[in-house]
Amino acid sequence: PADPVNLYTTEVQVNICHTIAPPAGHVLVITSVHENVQDSYPSEMKLQRSVGSCPNGFGGGGFSSEVLKDDTWHPTVDSQEVTFPSGLVIPTGGVLEIDWNGDAAVTVNGYLLPASYCPTIASCLGGG
Repeated sequence: PADPVNLYTTEVQVNICHTIAPPAGHVLVITSVHENVQDSYPSEMKLQRSVGSCPNGFGGGGFSSEVLKDDTWHPTVDSQEVTFPSGLVIPTGGVLEIDWNGDAAVTVNGYLLPASYCPTIASCLGGG
């Protein structure tokens, strides 16, 4: 369903917590997340569909409706690709919450659809 005009890619630096929200008037459908870990100590990176913003400190406290979508263990500096073949739907008002206890570069790929595709968070919870 992706029109090349609506393809979406963003790269962010993550240190503890970062959120990615769809642009106004759109639903974001995530097809993959590339995790490039830059710290050598072992930890896990969590990808969650949530509502809210990053609190001070690691995860929790600033979010509601958290749904864990991926929990990847990184034993040291490495890169891993997490795919969502059916698409991970982030509706208007929702965010992709990325929690990582260190430094990482994360690239999110997907596409945008009109907000009418999924008008409320509840109507999107089955997607991805």
